This record gives sequence, structure tokens and C-alpha cells, in this order.
Amino acid sequence: NDLIEKLSEGIFSKKIDVDRTDEIGLMLNSINKLIEHLNETVQFSQEISKSNFEYDYKPASENDILGNSLLQLRENLLQAKREEEKRRVDDYRRTRATEGVSKFADILRQNQNDLKKLGAEVISNLVKFLDANQGVMFILNDENKDKPYLKLVSAYAWNREKFLRKNIPVGEGLIGSVAEEKFTAYMTDVPEDYIEIKSGTGSANPTSILIVPLKVDEEVLGVIELASFKDFEKYEIEIVENIAENIASTLKSVRISVQTSELLEKFQIQAAEMKEQEESLKATITELTKLQQAERKSREELSAKLKEITELNKQIQFKDEQLKKEVENLKRENEEHVRKIEHQNKTMFELINKMFVSVVIIKQGGEIEFANTAVEKFLGYSEIEVAGINIERIIEKPPTAGNQPLCEYLFENMDFINKEGGKEFYVKDKQGDLKKVQLEISIIGEGDERRLVIFFKDLQFLEVKEKETDRFVDEMFELEFENILKLEFYEDFLKKQGLEIPAFVLDEEEIIKWGPKFQLGVKMIDSQHKKWIEFINKFYSALIKKKDIKELNETLRKLSDYTEYHFSFEEKYMQEFNYENFDEHHKEHDLFVKQLNQFFNDYVEGKIGTIHRIILYLKKWVVQHVLVTDKKYVDLFKKHGLR
Repeated sequence: NDLIEKLSEGIFSKKIDVDRTDEIGLMLNSINKLIEHLNETVQFSQEISKSNFEYDYKPASENDILGNSLLQLRENLLQAKREEEKRRVDDYRRTRATEGVSKFADILRQNQNDLKKLGAEVISNLVKFLDANQGVMFILNDENKDKPYLKLVSAYAWNREKFLRKNIPVGEGLIGSVAEEKFTAYMTDVPEDYIEIKSGTGSANPTSILIVPLKVDEEVLGVIELASFKDFEKYEIEIVENIAENIASTLKSVRISVQTSELLEKFQIQAAEMKEQEESLKATITELTKLQQAERKSREELSAKLKEITELNKQIQFKDEQLKKEVENLKRENEEHVRKIEHQNKTMFELINKMFVSVVIIKQGGEIEFANTAVEKFLGYSEIEVAGINIERIIEKPPTAGNQPLCEYLFENMDFINKEGGKEFYVKDKQGDLKKVQLEISIIGEGDERRLVIFFKDLQFLEVKEKETDRFVDEMFELEFENILKLEFYEDFLKKQGLEIPAFVLDEEEIIKWGPKFQLGVKMIDSQHKKWIEFINKFYSALIKKKDIKELNETLRKLSDYTEYHFSFEEKYMQEFNYENFDEHHKEHDLFVKQLNQFFNDYVEGKIGTIHRIILYLKKWVVQHVLVTDKKYVDLFKKHGLR
């Protein structure tokens, strides 16, 4: 009773020893358990008050209201702590972003008149602000629109000599590609020989590379590259992108100011030149006054010479008779020349009539003057049926022509149509069915006698022939693989016999031909795939032509640089969009780079058949990877708005 009384007052005394087995003994055992659990509960609540949320505590049972309430209290306190930590981190990041933008706004404002000092201040403060290790800044020079390049303006703690000695063409390497494609590149899988960071304790490769374009209104004015031993967080990348946009705006303003100054200086020079011209004009007027006086004197002299001219006129009349005779001779020669031209035109029409491609000749008003026999086979019209009708009866007018007559549109846009292949055109046959064609246009004659010669190419026929050609090439490539195996055997046999190995020559410049079948429908990916295949073809061409090792190394380096850029671009969005096959895709990328380098090392060492293995591997891997593996992520990229 005393024990229960103390419990009711909140006093937990020690347990009572029990040596009974009757009802009183059972009650005492239950009270002892209660005391033990209450002491544990008190200990748990004390640990919670000390913020020790890891303390191990278990309720007496599922129905233990007090114990379960304390567990819920701990969970609520933990959740509050996590939310407070998240708010603290978010506040810190917002503060960092605000500080960064404000800090660099001051730097940009204070250094607008000195581009070199501006670059030095920006890159050094940016490296320190992000706790990075190295940084470099390039500015776009596009004075030559055909060959723009990035010019180094500032580097901080940079040890990459090749960038400190030369400019970077837009589109070359990682930095050039970022400038061309206007996207931020972030790499955490940095190649070993990419860059080296030196410190007081030695040197090492960075763990992350961040390359950000200086872009404003989709116009790139430069590039910043940062290297660090630590990974850049997403909010830090966003800060750099915001700062980069402010830098680009400042550079654009500086560029406009420079242009304004140049225009002002040019205006001042022109004003000075105009003043000189005015003085010159005054002097000219004075000179003209003198000339007028001299003219009066000249008239008198001319009067004296008039008699001489009369005599000369008689002589000219005699020569005129001779010229008339020469004109008659030239007229006869011209008529003979006309007869030859008419004969050539007749021969040309006969030749056009024998062509398998459909050809029509139209006047400037659009009337068909001639149609060859191929038109009858292709469209069902005879030469008599189409003679004199307007070309709009046969060719469907494209939407781009608007209300403009078709004939006038074809005359004015001949160069564009020939350049673009004329693939937007449809012709209507005699039965009224439309057929897609490719047009080629030429103009014959001059002035009002101009004529338009239109060649129709049946695209359906050409597509069938192209597919047959592709199928034949694939079969021949399989046959070539068998021949390569045989060639390796014969090369080995000839070497063992001490005989000279015949040269192996390939005439093809391209191992993979870019075409519509490689397009996935994502503009940036398709653009990179096309450029990547161009690098592969350049390496392949240099390889089969057996260029020297230095040139091959340079070609392979450019291919490897762009391959790393393209793979990192794909993988960035795969991770951002949580692509489920990312690990498998990443392994394929790594394997390709390693295998290509291994093949090249085998080639340098002179291993037999290496060229053929490289050729087969490149064609098979690229076609399989682009047309099969890469197609798997297309829908995911489009779903997240990447077009």
C-alpha cells in the first residue's frame, strides 16, 4: 500500500523483493514491472530532452499509451529538426546566391573599361567564392564570321599550357563545343590527362570540371571553365550560370560601347574629311573660274580648227563607206552563227528527249514549250497534251510561294531550290494522283527569251534504289569481314616466309554516312551525333591513308575530346531525368573509349589486321549504339521538354 501510494505521487522507489506466490505476490510482480518500465520511460524522456534521439527505447506493449506517445514525440522532434536543417540549408544557399550576384555585380561595374582586368577579377573571385582550385575565362572573337574562336583573357592557378598558348576554335574540344551548343557541361568523371592541379603537397587530377557559356539572349560571348577537388552542388552551378549571364550582359554592353566609340571616332574622321573636301571644293571653284577665262581663248582657237575638221569630215565619209561593207560581212557571219545555234538547239532537244529523267521547258509566263518522252512514262501526258498548258497544271504550288505565280516563284528561287534539293514539290499525273519529286532547275536564253528547264526526279524510285544500295553495302561489309580474317592469315603467312606484304588500300572517305535513319528527333542529340560521326570519319580516313603517328594522335585526340563531351552531355540529362538504364549506358560509353584506345595502341605496335578490326568495330558499335541503345531514352528526354 505504501508503494502504491508513492507511485500515485510520482515517486518511483526501488522494486520490492517478492517471495510469495499468492494474489499479493502476483500484484507485487506487476508493480515491479511497472516501476522498471517507468524508470526506463523517465530515462528515455531525459535523453529526448538532451536531443539524444538515438536512445533505444521500447514500449511495454502495443497498448502502452505513454510509451507510444513518447516515441511519437521523438519522431515529431526529429521531423522538426530535419525541417529546420533544410530551412537552414535553403537560407544559406539563397544567401550565397544573393551574395554572389551582388559581389560580381560590383566587380563587373568597377571594371567595365578594362576587359583584361575584368576577366582577372571575375575568374579569381569566382574560384575563391566557390572554393574551387582553378579557373579560366575565354572571350568570343567573331570578327571573321566563318572562323570564330575563343580567346583567353584570364586564368587563375591554371596549369594547362596548351590553352595558355593558343586560341580555341568554336566547336573544337569541350570548351569549343559548349560555346557552339550553348549548354553548360559538368563532368565528375574527369580523364586522367585532362588537367593537373598543383598544390604545396604535390599535384593531382580534379574530381569535377564545370564549363559554363557566357550567354545572354541565346548569344554566347565567351566561356568559363572551373576545376575543383570537390563536386559542385546544383545550386552552385545555378549561381555560376546566373553570374555568367551577368558577365555576358556586361560584355555585350562593353562591346556596344566600343562600337559606339568607334562609330563616333569614324564620324569625327568623316567630318574632318568633309571639311577638307569643302576647302578643296572652294579651290576647285577658283580653278574653274580661271578655266572659263581660258575657254574663251580656246573658242577662238577652235574656230580656226573648224576648217581643219571640215576637211577631216570628208575623209570620215570615205571611211564610213568602208565600214558599211564590213557591216555587211559581219551580218552574213552572224546569220551563219544563228544557223549553228539553231542546229545546236535541235541537237539539245533530241538529247533531252532521250533522257530517262522527266524534263519540261517553260516560257516566262509559265506555258510549257517542250516536254520529253520521259514525261509520258512518268505522268502519262504526251508532248502534244502538255504543249501550251501552264506549269501549275502539273506542279503543285508549295505553301512558301503564297499568292505568287508558280513560274515567277521558280525563276526567283532557282538557286535555293537546287541547293535544298527541291524536296517540297509534288507533281500531278494524268490520273490526278500526286507524286513526290525532287526538282533541278536551269535557265537558258537571255532577256525576254529566257526559258526555264525543269528536271523531275522520282523520289520514291530513288528511295527504293537507296535501300537496295544500303542492303548491298551491308552484305558486302559482312563479306569484307570474312576476307579480313583470310587477309590476317595470309599476312601472317607472308611475314613468316619473309615475303613483302601487299599494300591494303581503301578508297572510301567515310565509314559511316550520316542520314535520316540516324536522326532520333532530339535536335541537340542529333546535332552532336552528326558531328561525332564526322570526327569518326576523319579518324577513319587518316587511318586508312596511313598518316604519320603525330597526325593520327591529333585526330584521335579530337575524336576522344568530342566523344567525352557528347557522352557527358547525354549522361547529365540521364541522371537529371532518372533514366533507369543509366548504369548500363554509362558502361557502354566507358567500354567504347577503352576499346578504341586499345585498338589504336595495337596499331602503333604494328599488330596484324588492326586497321580492319578498328573499321569493323567503329561501324558496328556506332550503328548499334545510336539506332538501338540511344533510342531507348528518346521518349524520356522529350517527356522532360528536351527537343
